[in-house]
Amino acid sequence: MKAVLYLGGLSLLFLFLLLFSFALKEPSQTPWHQRGQQLFQSGNHKAALRMFQRALQEKSSPELWHDLALTYFTLKDFPKALQAIEKAISQKEKPKYFLLRGQIYTALLQWKKAEEDLKRAALPESSWHLAKLYWWMGQESKARKWLAKLPSSSPLRLYLLGKIYWENGEINKALLCFSHTPL
Repeated sequence: MKAVLYLGGLSLLFLFLLLFSFALKEPSQTPWHQRGQQLFQSGNHKAALRMFQRALQEKSSPELWHDLALTYFTLKDFPKALQAIEKAISQKEKPKYFLLRGQIYTALLQWKKAEEDLKRAALPESSWHLAKLYWWMGQESKARKWLAKLPSSSPLRLYLLGKIYWENGEINKALLCFSHTPL
């Protein structure tokens, strides 16, 4: 009898926690936002942009602003990408928002702001973007430091390391790195 009561109590507790977790989640995306994500993932970025803009007419959310910013970034409209990611960050600060803003600042050649945001993001992929940023800035030692944080077999690490070797005239080392990358 105790076992039945115990299991029944656990079932009620589980049901309560399940219902409570749904109440804590962000409101669902609009159909326009969902369709925009599908179009973006299929590579139809201009159509995705239109869907995200349409979704904003119904509801604003940090995720929607992030998706809009990513779309503008992909379409190389960096000023609009920056405006959109700023709106996302003003509503909610998330590491992936800082990562994207760091990438946008990199594209706009605003090195210091890019560096601050990429470090603030503190995501695994931040190391790659920081290494690339320092390489573009001509700071090879810092680029190598951030590359060292990536797995030794990472194709991105090997590719950028190969480029550094190539520029330093270390052709054999560069070719060895390049031979291990699918890029």
